Amino acid sequence: MCENNKWDASQIRKYDMDLQPIPRLHYKDPKVDELMKTNQPVLLTESNIAKPAVEKWTLEYLEENLGKCGHTVYVSKTHKFKYYDRKKILSKANPKGVEFTNDTKSVEMKVCDFMKKVKNWKQGDDRLYLQQSLNSTFGPAIVEDFMGFDWRYVTDKKARHGWGELSANLLFIAMEGNCTPCHYDEQQNLFAQIKGFKRCILFPPDQFECLYPHPVYHPHDRQSMVDFDNPDYTKFPKFKNVKGFETVVGPGDVLYIPIYWWHHIESLLTGGPTVTVNFWYKGGPSCLEYPLKDHQKVSIMRNVEKMLLEVLQDPKEVGPLLRTILMGRYVDPKILTSIHTCFTVYFFKVLKQNYSNFPLIMNEPPSKKIKTEEGTLRESKPLTLPVTHNASGTSNENGININDIKPQSQAKIHRLCPYLDTINRQYLDFDFEKLCSVSLTRINVYACLVCGKYFQGRGTNTHAYTHSVAEGHHVFLNLHTLKFYCLPDNYEIIDSSLDDIKYVLNPTFTPEHIKNLDSSTKLSRAIDGSLYTPGIVGLNNIKANDYCNVVLQALSHVTPLRNYFLREENYLNIKRPPGDSSYLLVQRFGELMRKLWNPRNFKAHVSPHEMLQAVVLWSKKRFQFTQQGDPIDFLSWFLNALHRALNGTKKQNSSIIYKSFLGSMKIYTRKIPPTDLNDKEKKTLMATEEYQEVATESPFLYLTCDLPPPPLFKDEFRENIIPQVNLYQLLTKFNGQSEKEYKTYKENFMKRFEITQLPPYLILYIKRFTKNTFFVEKNPTIVNFPVKNVDFAEFLTPEAKANHENTVYDLIANIVHDGEPSKGTYRVHILQKSTGQWYEMQDLHVTDILPQMITLTEAYIQIYELRK
Repeated sequence: MCENNKWDASQIRKYDMDLQPIPRLHYKDPKVDELMKTNQPVLLTESNIAKPAVEKWTLEYLEENLGKCGHTVYVSKTHKFKYYDRKKILSKANPKGVEFTNDTKSVEMKVCDFMKKVKNWKQGDDRLYLQQSLNSTFGPAIVEDFMGFDWRYVTDKKARHGWGELSANLLFIAMEGNCTPCHYDEQQNLFAQIKGFKRCILFPPDQFECLYPHPVYHPHDRQSMVDFDNPDYTKFPKFKNVKGFETVVGPGDVLYIPIYWWHHIESLLTGGPTVTVNFWYKGGPSCLEYPLKDHQKVSIMRNVEKMLLEVLQDPKEVGPLLRTILMGRYVDPKILTSIHTCFTVYFFKVLKQNYSNFPLIMNEPPSKKIKTEEGTLRESKPLTLPVTHNASGTSNENGININDIKPQSQAKIHRLCPYLDTINRQYLDFDFEKLCSVSLTRINVYACLVCGKYFQGRGTNTHAYTHSVAEGHHVFLNLHTLKFYCLPDNYEIIDSSLDDIKYVLNPTFTPEHIKNLDSSTKLSRAIDGSLYTPGIVGLNNIKANDYCNVVLQALSHVTPLRNYFLREENYLNIKRPPGDSSYLLVQRFGELMRKLWNPRNFKAHVSPHEMLQAVVLWSKKRFQFTQQGDPIDFLSWFLNALHRALNGTKKQNSSIIYKSFLGSMKIYTRKIPPTDLNDKEKKTLMATEEYQEVATESPFLYLTCDLPPPPLFKDEFRENIIPQVNLYQLLTKFNGQSEKEYKTYKENFMKRFEITQLPPYLILYIKRFTKNTFFVEKNPTIVNFPVKNVDFAEFLTPEAKANHENTVYDLIANIVHDGEPSKGTYRVHILQKSTGQWYEMQDLHVTDILPQMITLTEAYIQIYELRK
């Protein structure tokens, strides 16, 4: 069945049933849509839907990148993993539940522990099955791969066939031979195989009575009672007549499992662990027209069971009564009238709860206009009954639910809420990307203020609503409108005690506050009691982004740049061409700057996650937070990218970047004759125009200082000398007199540099790394430099001096590289202007440091401020 033929029949369990092959089609074949339209299964081959995962997601890759948090792992004594609903089990909290024991249990387990147990598994040990929602808590590499799936293809199928919203996506890692017994889902399912092979046996909804499902009140609801390995034909006689379809899915294959189709899934025997990603979409609205479709019949029957359970209040009475009704044994008109009354009362009770405008007088027609959430009126449409599902992928709702067709009522406003004391501010972290933790969507995302997780939506059948009901968490914050809501009651909360949460999400600064930043010595206190100085806070190192952190921390202390980005009004109305995402870089940098200087933070550190996501996107993955990089490369790219995103031009004051950092110099270049010529030939060439010195005016954002080469030999004590050089010696390169030879692959040039205009903030790049044919070499030379009163006047010509009122600079930031070229780390020294105290920051670690210690470090990048 599988084209790559990496499995054989000996790896498949034998079942005595009539099974036909599922159609296998290329994922672009037009027949795919024909089958999907009629709710028929189809296997999509050569699909690129999950291409990043198919190419990368080995077990080793997943172990490294899934993160260190706990994941949901199911443990079973046998190879069968049957899900169960805890809410339906008999307990003190649920005295009407079902007595129930199960071989499967769920535990929280780190992925490293899970992988270790899988690799060391032996016969007789418990079997394991990892099943975890794909969300933003996974490692950044996994999230990046997931966002690289072919969502355009999937979204096209969703729109073309009228599916509802994405309700859940799960990552499955199964041991060989694991089995998920026969069950059905009340939603459309795309089953993407990443690693290994799985056998999938499907049965259409018309085989419902042959598969003997558990009743709706049972913990094994939606699952067959038949044991495929050892079927009891006496108890389940119709199972002999069951007819279905089967296929084997391999890496890159995607199986479409239609709504209400039964499916029995097995990892092949002796085939190694398997990795799968599932996508569940809600079913679209479905009008009840005769003849009924098979899945509608199943849905209606489940609703009837649910209604009977609501009326009778005893699960044990539902089955006998339902069988009696279906077999027509009720002949007493009084009993029939009683049942009809029960159904009528319940049905209109549901309508009244969900349709405030629906009349209870049966002979009165409903209003032709209904009020929408926005308050406008629209014409009502014929009533349709959509098939509904909950967000987790397991249905605990009716198959048909009137909630999905009612317009969402407008949220009421309450100034008092009884759940405000449940808010846990220590769990709130607004630094990460605003993604729903279930569906990974960015639209209409809410933060749960009890656990800190992000969920989409506020209406019924949304992830936020489901989370509220399931976990008992009631207070939510809309991350876009900054409004607070109580769910599931759905009213807006107006309370001034929540202003601190709103300020942490979106800090704002007045001109007066900004003016006093460099003179204030006030400390702030985080929610855990720790003290911190605004602006002197650590940045989280997600994996290998310390080279970005030091640059961002250094730039946050360039006063005009900081003041510009602390006021969102300065760049809020900047227009960019359609489709240009560069403005996201400006927005994220502004958000990070405001969080770094926020005096009311809940914690004494900030995560640059959203900022780095924008960098990865706009740099087209040139700079990533999972791979070490060079701060000077990042700084150069970042300043130019910000300048372009702010609509900057080549003019001096066209953006805050050029206003702060742009200087200019003259570069004098002359060509050197080839060395193999004699003196006469050289003199002849030197007289030609090609070999005359040429002067060009060139702008700069930073100056590159060249270190002298380190000594090759040891001193008389057979120890390596640590070379030292004075900063002023390095700066002689720019006095307009010193020449340096520059070689190309065929010609040599002599250049000298003459500074004509110094910027308000001068960036010096001390070039420590050189590349040769084999490796990168680091120059360990120590640069001796003052932290105050650095006068650049002696490097300027008399004409240039006349254009400068002041040429004295003070150091405000010093970036240092420690260790070997390929394995080193970066840290930064920052000056707090209000106290004159220097601080050393390395990721989350912030400590004060003496200025004398700064001059002993291997300086890499320095920022000097012109003294006023």
